[in-house]
Amino acid sequence: MRRILALWLPFWRTERLQLCQSDHYPSDRPLVVHAPEHNRQTLTAVNPVALAAGLRPGQPLAQARSLVPDLLCAEQDTDADDAALLNLCSWLLWLSPLPALDVPDGLYSDTTGCAHLYGGEEAMLSLVRTRLSEKGHVCSLALSDTAAASRVLARSRLDRACVIPPGQQKQALDQLPCSALPIAPETASHLNRLGLTTIGALAALPRAPLAKRFGAELLTCLDEALGRQARPLNVVQLRDRISLSRSLVEPIATAEAIATVIEALVPEACASLSRRGEGARQIDFLCVRVDSTVQAIQVGTSDPSSDTPRILRLLKDQISRIEPG
Repeated sequence: MRRILALWLPFWRTERLQLCQSDHYPSDRPLVVHAPEHNRQTLTAVNPVALAAGLRPGQPLAQARSLVPDLLCAEQDTDADDAALLNLCSWLLWLSPLPALDVPDGLYSDTTGCAHLYGGEEAMLSLVRTRLSEKGHVCSLALSDTAAASRVLARSRLDRACVIPPGQQKQALDQLPCSALPIAPETASHLNRLGLTTIGALAALPRAPLAKRFGAELLTCLDEALGRQARPLNVVQLRDRISLSRSLVEPIATAEAIATVIEALVPEACASLSRRGEGARQIDFLCVRVDSTVQAIQVGTSDPSSDTPRILRLLKDQISRIEPG
């Protein structure tokens, strides 16, 4: 069973500015980020002080200035925001080998098989939260069987941390509003007018009328959240890492075949390490299934190593954790 962690950084754009330009944007002043929309400047992000003053994303900038006279304002820099988010995603590799972006203000991490390294899932979430707080970020986190369910749960409330037991994402989602799904605001408003105020009520309806009235996108969002349909994560890998791959003509499904691939890749990786005068402390082995999902195993060493037999043994000992496909 896969376990996917979703992180939401509700103040991401304002935090980035306050961390890199603290003199211009002190944390005790209300700060908003704005961008043009429909021929006017609209708020796209607020910091906690501005939120406490009653400002929200989507408000006109002129209205915000009239409500908060000492307001600090900054134009949205999407490229800088995305670059900083990519750096934070790369930093998350300490947690698992499969971090992914959820632009513009979120991250994912496939933590399957990783929780025991941190004392269990609850302790793992607490550690992630603590380390992000030390970096100056407020975050909301959720862990469940699917990326979509974790995302919905993480974004359903500020400053949240929840672990959903395996197979129970439907119960966790039932009472959340339909607007928590990543659907268009117009669709959420239409559902609300029809009396469909919760995801549970939506999931209980016949599918054909829903598809006819709202299109396939609504059902896709619902199915992904409930685990009926999977969407592969766009996993981020650091460019300066040694990375080797093999594309196979036919799928493989046995431990022996997987071991053969490992035996082909590890000597090349160790040779590259030796040429660089380096050793590996962490080795990630990623297997892409025919449905585009990723199976991953991660091993670590107590000291940097480029010893081929040692790394082969470590990886082969973990083959049983891979679900062939």
